[in-house]
Amino acid sequence: MIPRLVPVMSTDGQGVTLAYPFSSDAQQRPAIDVLARRVGHRLGCPIAVCGIQRGRPLLDGALERLTERGATSIVLAPLTFSLAVQPVGKPEITAVASPLGGGDEVVRAVLESLACAEREPESHTHVVIVAPASEAGAIPDLRTQCAQERGHGWAAIHATVLASDRTAAIASVQAMHADLGRVLLVPLAVAPGPFVNHVSAVAGASGVDHTTQTLHATESLTKLLLTRVCDARRPSE
Repeated sequence: MIPRLVPVMSTDGQGVTLAYPFSSDAQQRPAIDVLARRVGHRLGCPIAVCGIQRGRPLLDGALERLTERGATSIVLAPLTFSLAVQPVGKPEITAVASPLGGGDEVVRAVLESLACAEREPESHTHVVIVAPASEAGAIPDLRTQCAQERGHGWAAIHATVLASDRTAAIASVQAMHADLGRVLLVPLAVAPGPFVNHVSAVAGASGVDHTTQTLHATESLTKLLLTRVCDARRPSE
C-alpha cells in the first residue's frame, strides 16, 4: 500500500494530469502513483492521474483535485507512446503534451527497466521490445533508434508490434526465435496491465524468455515526461 501524501499546493497555478490506459489490473494504479510522485516532485506542482478508456481521458475527478489544489493552468500528459488524447470540452486543460514516442529516451528506459529487474546483458540474447497494436505508431522511430544502438551488451535490440490474437502472436514470436536464436521479450508498457499479461502468456507458450518489468520507476521515463510537459507549457509562457 502506497502511503497517502499531503497534497502539494500550486504556488504558480500550474498543474499536470497524467492520463494512462486504464485496466482493472490491481498492480497498475500503484505503479502509476509511483510515477506521478516522481514527476510531481521534480516539477514542484500538483499532479493528478486519470484513466483513458476508448481513447478518451476521464478527466473530471483529476481536474477537480487539481483545481482544489490551486491549479488554474493544467497540462494533460498522456502515458502513451503514440496514441494522442484530446480533452474534449475541458477548458481547464491549457496544453496537451505529446505522446512519449519511440526515441532514445524510451530505449534507455527499457534498458534501465531490465537493470531494475536484475537482468544482466547477455551477448547471445536479442532484446525484442514488443508493443500493442494501439502503439504501432511508435515502432518506426523505435526501430530506427534500435538500429543505431550497439546492443549495450546484448546481441541487439529490436522493436515490433505483438498481435493481440494469441495464436498469431505465438507464431510470430516462434518465427522470431527461429531467426534470431535466444530472445528476451520486453513489453513496451508504462505500468502493469493486460498487455504485459499477454506478453507473459505468449512468451510461455512460445518457449522464450520475457520480463514483466514496466517503465514506471525508471529515471529515463521520468525525465522524458518532464520534457514533454515543459515543451507543452512553453507556447503559453
